[in-house]
Amino acid sequence: MTVISKNKKFPNNLALIKEFEALSHEIDDAINRADFAAIEVLDQSRRNLVNKMEVPQDAVADEQWFKIARRCVQQNDAAKERVLGLMAELRQNTGSKLRQLNGYRPS
Repeated sequence: MTVISKNKKFPNNLALIKEFEALSHEIDDAINRADFAAIEVLDQSRRNLVNKMEVPQDAVADEQWFKIARRCVQQNDAAKERVLGLMAELRQNTGSKLRQLNGYRPS
């Protein structure tokens, strides 16, 4: 798991984008493992990266920056939906197991 320090300096937004993509892949892996603690730490690291990105002054770079920002929002929304789905599935399975175990109680 990668944790990004708030003090780490990046020479430009390209390095930030590469680190952002790496964190996104790690978040996807953590979601597949249902490792919710890791998801939280990785997402915070990714948010810190977005805060470090400099908003460019020219129009072409500005459009690229907003594409990245939109992609970040879309990835966060998709990850949130997947995590919520996993949590609902876990809740349902746990409730089912508890009901099954409750059936074994002596009367």
